[in-house]
Amino acid sequence: MLSKPNFGWSTLQIGDFYDDVSYLTDVPLDCLESMIRALKYHIPFVVQFDTEGSYIILTSCDYIYTTTVTYWNNDGIQIKEFNIGLIELAKDLYNDINSNINDWSMFSSFCEPNTVESKEYKEKLIRLLEELNMLIMKGED
Repeated sequence: MLSKPNFGWSTLQIGDFYDDVSYLTDVPLDCLESMIRALKYHIPFVVQFDTEGSYIILTSCDYIYTTTVTYWNNDGIQIKEFNIGLIELAKDLYNDINSNINDWSMFSSFCEPNTVESKEYKEKLIRLLEELNMLIMKGED
């Protein structure tokens, strides 16, 4: 789903769709919070990404085994559907952020290394990852 962040960019890949997403949106926080709400309240997962020239809206829900990518740029809108369920997407999100937590904690433009803000932000991401992991395990039952 999300590659290791590098200089304020990460690659979003869903099936055969991929594009670079920018730090202009808080990618890890937006994704984690939306996924937690989706799993906790059985509502759709929806997150918007900025690519600095186009926009991506990613949606998935637990009652339809489909993930949809809506891609908008000056040429119009493209919609792609993938046979990826919400739990599978949640696992990918969890693994991708958790495995690169130090890099993700520095992804946002406001985080400077070794500051109180960056430490608090990392702690917040870790708490959200723990909550997401519990919801994934519950959803697999």
